Amino acid sequence: MGIDIKRLESASTTFIKTKIAVTVPIVDTIIIEKMQPMPMRKFDWRDSWVSVSGLIRDEQVSCNVQGIDTLVQVVHRVPKKFWFIKWGTKAIRQEIVSKNPHSQIVYTEYIELKK
Repeated sequence: MGIDIKRLESASTTFIKTKIAVTVPIVDTIIIEKMQPMPMRKFDWRDSWVSVSGLIRDEQVSCNVQGIDTLVQVVHRVPKKFWFIKWGTKAIRQEIVSKNPHSQIVYTEYIELKK
């Protein structure tokens, strides 16, 4: 990344898994390739987060899959408390929420370096 380690204050890592099962209707189509009409079958499916499209030709599938995800990440201090009195810092906690309902956050890590 080209960042000098002595200037680093914190780093975080997040692993996301997207899993979706779709049933897509297939449509017959003709595509002209090298001035020759080529019969193919086409499929296309999309929602707000994932799009799947492709062509089936001669027992071969060409497929495009695109996923969009938004991560909301908040790093905050958890204060020590005694009854209703809060002081100091008990812990630093990271909270991450994925806006894509097809995605699952598998692992997250937050490292804060202090001098």
